[in-house]
Amino acid sequence: RLVTVAQAADEDAPAIREDDRIDDAHAIMRERGDEALVVVDRDRRPVGWLDVEDVAGRGAGRAGDRARPIPAVVRTSADLRTAVSLMFTHDVARLAGVDAEGRHAGIVTHAGITRILGETYRRAPPTSYAGVEPTLEAAT
Repeated sequence: RLVTVAQAADEDAPAIREDDRIDDAHAIMRERGDEALVVVDRDRRPVGWLDVEDVAGRGAGRAGDRARPIPAVVRTSADLRTAVSLMFTHDVARLAGVDAEGRHAGIVTHAGITRILGETYRRAPPTSYAGVEPTLEAAT
């Protein structure tokens, strides 16, 4: 059974519109303890990232003016193999998740993936191979 991006994503991760103010972005990050925030357009489609370094002490200005480009997004319906592949391909630790219409639907991170995989496989019953339980034998 494949785990989906939606299961690993922080679907409550806020986004900020590109016309919103930098100091509003910083306030959201501080309030939630987040290191990054997705910048979205009027249709809630991701257009960039803001990291704490982009906003801390920056004061006035528009979020869209300081946003870094998003190298890739991942649909929340995709499996985690897709997300991990995109992360490695683009050398990023997080991706913006999008719904079927391309609208912001959360953030998936390495930590989120690790968490959900750990929870999933701790709950899974042990498996046997063709009815034979694996054993470790000492080499002689």
